[in-house]
Amino acid sequence: MKKKIIIGIVILCLVIAGVITGLVIRNNGNKAKADDSTAEQTEEDKNLKEYDSTDESDQSQSQVYIVHDDGTREKYYTFEQVNEPSDMFPNGQDDYEVDSWDSYQKYWDDFSVYGTYGPGIGDAPPGGETGYNEDYLVEKTTDKGAVCIVDTRTGKVYYNDMILPTGIRYAAGGETEDIQLYYLAEHDNLDSVYSFTYADMQDCYGYPIN
Repeated sequence: MKKKIIIGIVILCLVIAGVITGLVIRNNGNKAKADDSTAEQTEEDKNLKEYDSTDESDQSQSQVYIVHDDGTREKYYTFEQVNEPSDMFPNGQDDYEVDSWDSYQKYWDDFSVYGTYGPGIGDAPPGGETGYNEDYLVEKTTDKGAVCIVDTRTGKVYYNDMILPTGIRYAAGGETEDIQLYYLAEHDNLDSVYSFTYADMQDCYGYPIN
């Protein structure tokens, strides 16, 4: 009987030893896989950083990643940052804003173009946001009760429906619109606000007083 008990104890010890050995081997295997995965990810990140640092265009572009269902990432670029921040462009300019600024200077910076583009806004050249510093643009009231925008950098006065240096059309609204309607009704030679020359705007809306 004692012999059977001793044999049973030996067999139990061997089983326990086998289980422990299996757990150790499994843990070591998992650790090795985790280490390999970490090393692989680190190498991937290193390669990505090296790629980004060697491609000069990457340094001036906004980077975006698309994450696919399988977890992979695809890199693409939304725009290229071509100008650094400045007083005029506090956030810098991307290539779209540079094009818009060029368009603004070409088509809208000279106020003599107003009243020459046809009966509607659809006849005017395209616009777009330029990144211009809005802090320079201050809204003021005129001696006729209209509101206007004064660019404190250049001293230029912008009236209702004019294109601001930001590339955005200025909508004065409210009482200014009413002043505009009365002015159109009194001047048969003007069929719409798009017929306004800059001189007409000054006559219609008046001059900033504060």
